Amino acid sequence: MPWAWASVELPGSSNVMITTARGIQVVFMLPSSERGAPASVVLAVHG
Repeated sequence: MPWAWASVELPGSSNVMITTARGIQVVFMLPSSERGAPASVVLAVHG
């Protein structure tokens, strides 16, 4: 069993979800940086 897996949804905001083997979900929400600004990262951990 892999330690973690990630799924990415495009286009628009990039939502990356990583679920570890222990069932902890880490979700990265990366807003699109169309204006050239660095994308902010929102980290949510559910365990």
